[in-house]
Amino acid sequence: MTDVTPNISDAVESLRGKDQADGLRKIFGDGGAIPTFVIVSSLQADASVTAGIGVAHLMLREGKRLLFVDQVPLGDRFDQRHFNKVRYDVSQALTGTVPLEKVASRVSERFWFSAGAKLQGLLRRRLTRQPITVPQSVARSSLEVDLILTVTQKIDRDVMRLFGGEPRCMLLTSTVPESMKKTLINVRELSVTYTGVPIPILVVGGESETQAQAAYDLLERKSLEHLQQPLAMMGWVRTADLNAMLDGISEPDIDESTSFPVGAYRTMATALTGEQ
Repeated sequence: MTDVTPNISDAVESLRGKDQADGLRKIFGDGGAIPTFVIVSSLQADASVTAGIGVAHLMLREGKRLLFVDQVPLGDRFDQRHFNKVRYDVSQALTGTVPLEKVASRVSERFWFSAGAKLQGLLRRRLTRQPITVPQSVARSSLEVDLILTVTQKIDRDVMRLFGGEPRCMLLTSTVPESMKKTLINVRELSVTYTGVPIPILVVGGESETQAQAAYDLLERKSLEHLQQPLAMMGWVRTADLNAMLDGISEPDIDESTSFPVGAYRTMATALTGEQ
């Protein structure tokens, strides 16, 4: 069962409002840049990657060509099914060490995959020259993509610069206090560039919509009180329980991975692009 609170349209309109025009231009950057979208997740590693891959496939079905940059460290995962084996990290393309064509793995005709876990440390190294951005690297390569989609668990304003301009971001949080704490830290980083433009956020899991709303209300109150940064709730998604789905069909099994109802990927894509 998919439960998404019915305020998606209102949230999208809040991102489209007349007072947001300048802010959104700032977020997307000036014309000519490849649109870049960032899923900033405080969920556990496997759930974060699953969210990104699901949104990527939704965009692919809509005819988009994309480069997916996976910033979630491989060592933090239990499930590596969504990780394409690659030899290089996208940071090596940005420093000119390895061409992007060798860094990115071609999954299908319109889908390119790249690891990006080393981006966090790239700008802390002593480099002989300033690295280029991911959109610049794509523009200089033979890759033909319409957009760049990346997923990370920890946003960093320096890493944001590596995606050119100010990419459009959304937040994923759960109702667990540790996840909410990480979300507020990510909000703090994003507030430097969003500067009052509402940041879309989707609450995942929890026992009820009431619990999800309470978690969002607390996050919004803290964000406004300490950062004056508004949030925009895109809804609540109940995660799919594999054991419950198989009840009455087979013996219960232990499955702790997070599975999203397919409607959740549409909600995430809407939060990122503003298109329903």
